Amino acid sequence: MNNFLTRIFSGFIYAFLIIFSLIISEFFFTTIILIFTLLALVEFQRIINFTNLIPYIFLIIIFIYFLLDNNNYYLNTPILISTLSINSYLTYDLFNKKFPKTNKFQKFFLPLLYISGSSYFIILSQKVFPEFLYWITIYFFSIIWVNNTFAYIIGKNFGKNLLYKNISPKKTWEGFWGGLIFSIIGSVIYFNIQSNFNILFFISSAILLSILATIGDLIQSKFKRKANIKDSGSLIPGHGGFFDRMDSVIYSAPFYYLLLIFFKNVS
Repeated sequence: MNNFLTRIFSGFIYAFLIIFSLIISEFFFTTIILIFTLLALVEFQRIINFTNLIPYIFLIIIFIYFLLDNNNYYLNTPILISTLSINSYLTYDLFNKKFPKTNKFQKFFLPLLYISGSSYFIILSQKVFPEFLYWITIYFFSIIWVNNTFAYIIGKNFGKNLLYKNISPKKTWEGFWGGLIFSIIGSVIYFNIQSNFNILFFISSAILLSILATIGDLIQSKFKRKANIKDSGSLIPGHGGFFDRMDSVIYSAPFYYLLLIFFKNVS
């Protein structure tokens, strides 16, 4: 119970910083995400036992570029294609029952694209529908938080059938379906708040984000399994490190951005 309360409290502080920074200003939100991602990047490079400054430099450059010019197709498209490619590869590798060592090529590109590249779309997504201000980004975080929270609660109390025991022995199908159902409920509630937006977007995005959040968490778990560690860090009580807290968000961001672009073009 104490660990659960600690988890709730630290999660609340994390969520407060995200939402508060979004409401205050674009610059503040971008800075918060940059700091969180830099910390996650440090933890990820520690997990794969590889240190390289290039992902940090790349991350800072694209975040600064976002603040200067966030609608440049010629930059956004190559980064999107690259991050979707690396995340798709990680999804494919997730279902490889073997645990091959991460080679030097992967150690270079994974921090660069999987962490730095993907996080860029956390901040860029809010620009697809500027008329909704920060609400579309709050929705993104909220659905993932709802999914992860209820997947944890339902899985812990009612879970019997393991989802992927070789990687995450505590995740269950009951938890997955619970997170998915509550995410859909959350999306319908959100639709009633922003009813001038397409209900199809809210329901489809809730389903997609629930699946992506689960995959993102499992991918991170596989990296930790390879490194034989439980948490990516210890900076967030009850959660571990920033990579533990942001794994689902980072992995899902480019896919969510692509979904937003799709609905913008068909609406």
